[in-house]
Amino acid sequence: MNKTLAVWMWALMQCTGAFAQVFSSMTAKPVLYALVSTTMPESVLNGIALDAASSGGGVILVLRGFPTSVGQKFSGSFAQSQQWIAQVNKNCCAHHPKGYPSWIVDPKLFEKFDVKSAPTFAIEHPSLGSGPNSYAKISGQDISVGNALKAISSSSQTPLLRKAAQQIYQQTFSNF
Repeated sequence: MNKTLAVWMWALMQCTGAFAQVFSSMTAKPVLYALVSTTMPESVLNGIALDAASSGGGVILVLRGFPTSVGQKFSGSFAQSQQWIAQVNKNCCAHHPKGYPSWIVDPKLFEKFDVKSAPTFAIEHPSLGSGPNSYAKISGQDISVGNALKAISSSSQTPLLRKAAQQIYQQTFSNF
């Protein structure tokens, strides 16, 4: 692997928060993915980002890819995506005691969870493998992180996912 590619890959992992996803799976901790879009209303996106920051890593924001348009010229470059994410982070969480939320760009998660609209919230626990009961999801234009976690904790067919949703909810909202 050439040095430029290695540096780019390192920067991508650092800037998008992919390390959080890898670390989560290594430690067998549950994670709630908030699969979002650049076309969502700014107030909704900022609310989800604020909740993700409050979770301390329990909620990871996911984009399908590098956006090609966000209101004005946006070529879909890594640098412009990084700037857009930085602006969302600044808007939601500039003075948040737990810092900024983690972001990843992962089109495979959108496929895995069969995402049709944003936001979609999907929770998985690495110890469940990759079968049909390894995750639970909920979608809705007006749904918040808290409401998604409450819905999953009461309706998931998998007890471990119900418990994971309750844990992430408590971790995220116990200080409020």
